[in-house]
Amino acid sequence: MSATWKTKWGVRRVRRDSPTIEEALIAAESLAADPGQRAEIAASLMGVPVDEVRTLAATELSRGCRCDPDYVRSVIARFPEGERKDMVGDDGMIRVDCAFCSSSFAIEPHALG
Repeated sequence: MSATWKTKWGVRRVRRDSPTIEEALIAAESLAADPGQRAEIAASLMGVPVDEVRTLAATELSRGCRCDPDYVRSVIARFPEGERKDMVGDDGMIRVDCAFCSSSFAIEPHALG
């Protein structure tokens, strides 16, 4: 449901329905760092009890993949040397593919230490 208002800047449409839980949590994220406070803000925006949004509010919202070459190198470096040798391909590199974003990382085994 929306309404149209005439303002000095032109016609504006105003939304009157409650936001979704995701929209409310994204709005609350910019106002508070504490998950409990975010839940209270989201609940007030949606007009529902805090308990209804508390579970989702405790989950950190993020977009996209957070993989990067340094992190991948640090994970591979934790494997024993023998296992790292088994990971080396025909081209002399250790190749790691991110299952989330499909990025491919080529790691030089001698750079791991």
